[in-house]
Amino acid sequence: PHNTNPTPHQLFPGAPPLFISLIYKLEECKFRIRDRNEQLINTFVVVRDDVDGLISHLSRYKNSRPHYEAIRSWDRDPQFENRSSVEKASRLIYLNKTCYNGLFRVNSAGEFNVPFGKYKDPNICDEPNLRACSRALQGVTLEVADYNESLKRIHADDLVYIDPPYEPISTTSNFNSYTSERFDEVEQTRLFKFCQALTRKRARFLLSNSSALWLRHLYRKDKRFKIGFVKAQRSINSDKHGRGPVTEIVVRNY
Repeated sequence: PHNTNPTPHQLFPGAPPLFISLIYKLEECKFRIRDRNEQLINTFVVVRDDVDGLISHLSRYKNSRPHYEAIRSWDRDPQFENRSSVEKASRLIYLNKTCYNGLFRVNSAGEFNVPFGKYKDPNICDEPNLRACSRALQGVTLEVADYNESLKRIHADDLVYIDPPYEPISTTSNFNSYTSERFDEVEQTRLFKFCQALTRKRARFLLSNSSALWLRHLYRKDKRFKIGFVKAQRSINSDKHGRGPVTEIVVRNY
């Protein structure tokens, strides 16, 4: 369809940006987005429901190390849970825009622990994009939940896109800290069984992950699954020579 409004681009990596890139092409579809990261889902809810309040809060932030570290420390305070949804959402976007490499990482206590990024002029409050994302999210269901809880609501011919924390491909690339709970081999195997359950329900799925050898072997166990390979650009690496295109797998059952 023709659309005279700005097209939104991603706020964060993962499934929500894929949805946002498709929403104007699939206007007749119903969308449901689930994630175990409560802060992420809260941010998308605020973008959808109170973008004016969010923009107002974001306009107050400063791009300085002392200010960054003060805002980052909010989740060390027991009163953090009492902050408003808008405050929590604006904090997450601010940290994402000003932290090192735009990385989201928390420790075992669930505390954001990425250092200051030292960027000269980050676009902390991207108002046109926030408003475009808000329009795209109207009517979309956003929930904090484990993916297995989706099974009862998924039907034949539904399409499910799955973007889990990627399996490390080396001992040095072992990041999977998007929540205080780690997404380890047990979780990856549970996700494989979820894909099998989707297939039994005749739902379609598309899954992306790293090209870890054991993962490729795991998904090849089910002959109904097709595995493809794509090159994806990565910019997060302590060694600049390790940044660039990396191989990922794309698994589907259709």
